Amino acid sequence: MCGCAIKVPTIKSKFYFKSLKHLKLWDIIFNIDNSLGLNLNLPLLKTFETENCTWLCTKNEGVTIEVPLLESVNIGQDYNCVSREPHSCTIKFSASCMTDFTYCGYGGGISQPIVLSNPSAACNASANITLYRYHGSYVQETGSRVCLLLKQFSQVKYIKFHGAEVII
Repeated sequence: MCGCAIKVPTIKSKFYFKSLKHLKLWDIIFNIDNSLGLNLNLPLLKTFETENCTWLCTKNEGVTIEVPLLESVNIGQDYNCVSREPHSCTIKFSASCMTDFTYCGYGGGISQPIVLSNPSAACNASANITLYRYHGSYVQETGSRVCLLLKQFSQVKYIKFHGAEVII
């Protein structure tokens, strides 16, 4: 999917894709307008990749992505992404087989809080987190979101962190 806006209905939103193995989303704005958040059940998904996607919630329930076989996560954000919204959602991965996590963000920050439901399940993963500063931009939430993300990978065997400037 590429270049669209999706409004998730106000009813309880749970989507089940039983055969999907690879998911790649580009330039999508998800507007989640309900108090229950969004639940994506992807039982066979191996790779989850997003580029310049924004997840917005009117409430603070966030997005839960149930992916028991997930191996690879790759999230990229550039400076044009609508990522500094006050209603950005927490993205929660429920995964037990993750081996690779990559986050690359431009503009000095992490656009969405990212949480692993079971951080110890990522103990065999490698994490690569890169933050690039763009024309002096700074996001106040950067420090807390970086700390939250690093805590998620406190038990991994390999972590590479590259940041232009992070104030914690």
